[in-house]
Amino acid sequence: MKNFPFKHFPSGWFQVAWSGDLQPGDVKPVHFFDMDFVLFRTESGKAALLEAYCAHMGAHLGHGGKVVGESVACPFHGWQYAAESGKLVEIPYSERCPSQTVRKWEIRESMGMVLMWHDAEGAPPQWDPPAWPEAESDDYYRGPESRTEFVTRTQPQMVIENIVDAAHQKFIHGATNITSFDEAKPDGHVFRVLQHVILGEGKKKTWLTDKPTPATMHIEGWGLGIGLVNFVDTDGAVIIHTSTPIDHEKCAMFTAMLVRKTPKSFVNGELTKFGKKRIAVHFKQVAADIPVWDNMSYVLFPPFAGVEVPTFAVFRKWTEQFYPESDRKLIDDLRPGKVKRAANA
Repeated sequence: MKNFPFKHFPSGWFQVAWSGDLQPGDVKPVHFFDMDFVLFRTESGKAALLEAYCAHMGAHLGHGGKVVGESVACPFHGWQYAAESGKLVEIPYSERCPSQTVRKWEIRESMGMVLMWHDAEGAPPQWDPPAWPEAESDDYYRGPESRTEFVTRTQPQMVIENIVDAAHQKFIHGATNITSFDEAKPDGHVFRVLQHVILGEGKKKTWLTDKPTPATMHIEGWGLGIGLVNFVDTDGAVIIHTSTPIDHEKCAMFTAMLVRKTPKSFVNGELTKFGKKRIAVHFKQVAADIPVWDNMSYVLFPPFAGVEVPTFAVFRKWTEQFYPESDRKLIDDLRPGKVKRAANA
């Protein structure tokens, strides 16, 4: 995106696939953080993410590579690299196996996601990814219809900022009024939000509610890559929304709407028309944001409206922790007060 000031990608957990889309024996090329990787699942079911290129002659392991036990074999000469370490463990036509390694990236699976840890300075994981019980519960539908993917010309920070942007709900998503937050505060690497809205405000009823209905949304941002929403006192639906940098211009977005298996949404092992609509409406709302993200220019120090200061300004400050110190110093040196003081010195 235009004028994005951070030179490095943020640190944290970022989604690279849905767990259900990666079966034992699958090998896939993926490109994130402006790097090429091979993503695969071993015969025992372990997901692994390695540097894409074979140390032998540089073939891409994700294009034609094969799983052999707990390793991935290069399509060019069959050299095998262990999922656990990235170490070369077998050359099928040679007794001698030189000490070669391709880089291994930390992978965790949670809430139906395959997540990688990225740190701009190479540090190991600093926290565990989220594990909301609803997203693992058989009481919720988690099939392929519940999830989709988008690509947009922005960076993850802009996507996760939506959790504190009440005003855009009116102008992008059709809310009747601009709501406020009961709570919006940082908690280490998590930013927690409680927002009350009136579903169907100003209407007799909506497709989701029989009458205007107060609703509480419990929202959490886990670093800059993962956003979670629970409609706790309406239908209990859970939204998973993640974004992962593809390069410095684009990011991949993964989103899922998990609906509870109630008689209204799920019958005889299948989603009802209502259940399908609950999911489709969420996808439509996500798509509505994309034209803005695709064409915006980053404003480093926005002139926030007064009501935005307790949420948006605090949130922006919270995001800085996920960038390396060199980027934080650059931003700090550009703060209006500091620039003005330096000019008057």
